Amino acid sequence: MNQRKIIWTWIRRISLSFILFILVYLLSAVILSRTIVHSDFRPIPANQAGIDIYVRTNGVHTDLILPAQSSERDWYQIIPPADLHRTEDNTVGQTEYISFGWGDKGFYLDTPTWADLKFSTAFIAATGLGSTAMHIEAVTTPQVSESVRKIRISPAQLQKLIAHIDQSFEYDAQGKIIKINTTANYNDHDAFYEAIGHYSIFTTCNQWTRDGLSEAGIRTSAFAPLDDGVMRPLGEIVP
Repeated sequence: MNQRKIIWTWIRRISLSFILFILVYLLSAVILSRTIVHSDFRPIPANQAGIDIYVRTNGVHTDLILPAQSSERDWYQIIPPADLHRTEDNTVGQTEYISFGWGDKGFYLDTPTWADLKFSTAFIAATGLGSTAMHIEAVTTPQVSESVRKIRISPAQLQKLIAHIDQSFEYDAQGKIIKINTTANYNDHDAFYEAIGHYSIFTTCNQWTRDGLSEAGIRTSAFAPLDDGVMRPLGEIVP
């Protein structure tokens, strides 16, 4: 076999292996995103003491939305209020909740719209070669809709969600979260911080949300690379 045939043989093998990998990944994602964990979870009834949290999607990316200030955590002791309230008419008391999202740093900072997406950004994100960031936003009480799920949970469950978020931040030598200085903010109520971990097709922003819900014992899917694996199980909860 001459050198050219050897090269083409390896190209075909690599191509077939890549195609097989993609097919296995897609099949696994479909099956596992419909495999439910914590299927016996029930939210606390509205007439009983509990804490309301929310999960939000923009159609691609999901966020956890927790109370800004509660007996379990005052987030403004960790996140400087000025980071999230950059206009004179906004104060700490005017926002009841804070949303938390984890994701690829390049996507967050360099891709304001899908039209701005570069192949290099997508490749780095998909392969886990880049760094990650936490996106934090101060929000008013969300309105339940197709894109927003409301869940009433216990203080112990909230603590587990808080721990999941705490473990996702990167900290400086003084134990403080590290703000990313950028002009890529989405509005006057958000900020970006350095995070740990690597984004990939196995560890997506939605998988991060799923992991937090699972750690808190909340109904979710076994694997959620897409937002459907997070939102659909929550929509199927029977009170």
